[in-house]
Amino acid sequence: MTRKHSKENIEQAVSILGEATRDELAILWTSRNGHSPPKGCSRTLLELAEAYAIQAHLAGGLKPRLRRKLGVR
Repeated sequence: MTRKHSKENIEQAVSILGEATRDELAILWTSRNGHSPPKGCSRTLLELAEAYAIQAHLAGGLKPRLRRKLGVR
């Protein structure tokens, strides 16, 4: 896994999510997933999903072998 950014950069990017509204998090979800979040999806879940996406993007994501094993595109 190639590190694109430092741990501090990841922490900074994720910390900003705490200030986002639920509607802003839902927009981020929609832009990443191509559809609206499930009905009743909590703000916390939206925040965690976006935090994971940021970390995966900045830290290089899952290794190709694991992605294939999980069936992730």
